[in-house]
Amino acid sequence: MTQEARRRVVIGRGPRGRRVMGERALIIVPVTGQPTQCSTGIVGDMPAGACHDPVEDLALECERVANSPADLIEWRVDMFAPFQQARTLSARLSALEQGWTVVESAPVPVLATIRTCDEGGAVCLSAQEYHACVRALAQWADAVDVQVGAEGAIDLMEELKLSRAVLVASNHDFAATPPEDDVFDTLRQMQFLGADIAKVAYAAAGPADLLAVMNAQMRARDGLEVPVIAIAMGIPGAMSRIAGMAVGSAATFATVGAASAPGQFSALQVREALDLMEAV
Repeated sequence: MTQEARRRVVIGRGPRGRRVMGERALIIVPVTGQPTQCSTGIVGDMPAGACHDPVEDLALECERVANSPADLIEWRVDMFAPFQQARTLSARLSALEQGWTVVESAPVPVLATIRTCDEGGAVCLSAQEYHACVRALAQWADAVDVQVGAEGAIDLMEELKLSRAVLVASNHDFAATPPEDDVFDTLRQMQFLGADIAKVAYAAAGPADLLAVMNAQMRARDGLEVPVIAIAMGIPGAMSRIAGMAVGSAATFATVGAASAPGQFSALQVREALDLMEAV
C-alpha cells in the first residue's frame, strides 16, 4: 500500500453518507446550538434578555449545512447550552442524548467534539466526566475528538479503537504557537498513539508562527501515515485554512451562516479558495 493510500480515512456510514479524508481537503463546519441571528452577526452575541431554544438552534444549523459545500459537521458539545448547564455526569449524558437526537439527522457525517477549558473550550470537566462523555459520543458519531493532553488520554484512545468512530487526536493552544519541531513531534506522537487523524491548532502571532505550523504540516505529509489537520489560528494564520492538500492539509474549518468570530471564512469562500489552490 502506498503512503498516499494509507493517509486516506473514510468517515461516515448510513444515511449521512461517507467522506474520504486524505484526498481533497474537506470542509468541516461547527454546529453549537448557540444563537446565530443577532445585530452583530456573531454567534452568541445576543441582546440582553433575549431567549433562544438551543435544541431548535442546533436543528437550524444542521439544516443550513445541507445547502452549503460542507463535507462534515463538528458538533461542539461544549457549546451546547444543556450540556454546559448540567451539573452531574448523569445530567451531562442526558444532554448528549438530547443533542444527538437532532445532530444524527445531519446531511453529512458528524465529528463530535468536547473542547474543555484546558484547551480553550467552554466547559471544565473532571477526567471521569470527560472520558465518560467521549465514550458515549463514540457510540453514535462518525468521528470523535480526543484531546491528547487530557488526563488519561492514552488509555481513552486505546479503548476507543474498539469503537466504530474515527479517532481524531487533537491539541490546541489559544495563547501561542510551539516551535516547528514541537508541532511535528506532537503530530507524530498522535500517530504513534493510534489516531486515525491528527489535528493541531495554535494561535499565530505573526508570519513566523504561520510558517512553523505549515512547515510541520508538510513534514507530516511526507513522513506520517495519517491525515493531518494543522491550523494557525487568528488573522496571521488565515492562509493555513485555505492552503489545502498542496501543503498536506486534509481538512479545514469554516462557517455556515453567521461567523463564530470576526474574520472567519464562510464555507463557500473556503471551497472556492481550496478549488483554486488544489488545481495548481
